Amino acid sequence: MKNFKRLLCLSLCALMLLSVLVACNQDNTDSTDSESESNEVTDVVETTDTEKVYETDENGYVMDDLPDTTYNGEKVRVLGWKGSERYTLPEDSGGGNVQLYSKIYFNKLSVEARLDIQLDVTYIAATGNDPGAVVRNAFVTEVKSGAGDYDLIQTYSLYPAVLAQQGLLVNINNLKYPNLEMPWWPDAISEWEQYDGLYFVANNSSALAIRSMFVMFSYTEMIVGSGLKDPVELVLEGKWTVEKMMEYAKNFHGDAIAKPGEVYGFVVDDHSRTDALYYGAGFHQTLNNDKGVAEMTWNDASYRTRVIDYLDPLITFFKLEEVEIADNTASLMYNKKTALMLASMGNVDGLTDNSYAPIPIPKIDEEGEYCTMQNNGYDMWCIPKTTDNAELSGVVLEAIASSEYRNVAPFYYDTVLKDRYSQDANGVKVFEILRDAVVYDFGRLCQFTMTNPIEYIWRRNFVTGKVKDPKNILENQWATYGGATQNELMELLADFRNNNRAQ
Repeated sequence: MKNFKRLLCLSLCALMLLSVLVACNQDNTDSTDSESESNEVTDVVETTDTEKVYETDENGYVMDDLPDTTYNGEKVRVLGWKGSERYTLPEDSGGGNVQLYSKIYFNKLSVEARLDIQLDVTYIAATGNDPGAVVRNAFVTEVKSGAGDYDLIQTYSLYPAVLAQQGLLVNINNLKYPNLEMPWWPDAISEWEQYDGLYFVANNSSALAIRSMFVMFSYTEMIVGSGLKDPVELVLEGKWTVEKMMEYAKNFHGDAIAKPGEVYGFVVDDHSRTDALYYGAGFHQTLNNDKGVAEMTWNDASYRTRVIDYLDPLITFFKLEEVEIADNTASLMYNKKTALMLASMGNVDGLTDNSYAPIPIPKIDEEGEYCTMQNNGYDMWCIPKTTDNAELSGVVLEAIASSEYRNVAPFYYDTVLKDRYSQDANGVKVFEILRDAVVYDFGRLCQFTMTNPIEYIWRRNFVTGKVKDPKNILENQWATYGGATQNELMELLADFRNNNRAQ
């Protein structure tokens, strides 16, 4: 993977220009003098790197460096993710959010016109929901058969690792494009590169990437009305911690604002969303070593101890009446029945006003950094070996990503987020923190390649509505599943290494 100093983007519209550092080691409370007192959002990029000068358009957006080449109407076959097409490669401009869907549709048309190509998209179901294995197998079979002779694949984030393990994908590192030094490709995708092989990427400006961010929604009016400090202010002061989150949540069951039992202090939208608290504390399932190969963090006993020490008070917290793990629904937030809600950014669709402010997942302590994990529902891109022209596939992939960076992401924030859910300068700063805090984890992406996914060792502590006992169940889970999970990871990495050699 190329290492290049990431551009500094100063705007909310470029929120998903995820200048991601794996360890979340940026100072996320920084703000410029000019932007700090204004709620006006721009996307002008200052290029301070002396080695490279980027061309920008009239709005200050970085332009890609694709050659001025046309492909004479060539058809590019794409295997697309059915169910998400409205947010990526829609067949038309219709749908519920007419403005947004139209923007995405015409963005697709602009890519076709620019390259003089035809994007011929075949949609097939690809979700992580039940019957997950049936859908997944059908998707893999479609790719493996080569029946569609596809040139590009756009799909649910957990599928590409399955395809890569089976040797069905092109090593993107062998292509000129996509240009991974550009700001629409987050640095953190280096965690997905194994043995110099990179088989899938995610651009940081697609609507799905934006919508999948794990955030905590804060009902500011309710919280401030109860005599507590606005969590937005705590975020900007670097004091929004897990301890503070728990302290706030305990104030609302039976609070004077509502009758007992009518309001929760904190709700998690589905037990799987508790993953956000793990990554929000700065933990990982895998990290690449100095040779660029993933290793399980839990092999280190001291690392496990840190996680267990973090989990102990959380288990006690989740047993409180003020706290709830919901059944895959944000209705309690939509009905203003919770002070704090952990959900995905896309849940703003169900809000009718700006009562809830999206804020980062709390830090482990004030000395830590904000870290935001994306939910699994974002789109990943890869190039199947069935293509006759991998270089063209790479060019198309770059054109789509750079176009979304200049068109889709700014539009999404201006029309869906900024105008509705960021009414002042502080809200803008919080969105900038969320942008800079997103991290990725190779082990998380490999869930569908394993019988004993790494992710589940943490998640088995939580079920809908409650947590399990005893408090040290994490250590028990590691003792039960750790060895098998480690073996499966080693097998996966061996397959990656062998596939790299074959190319």
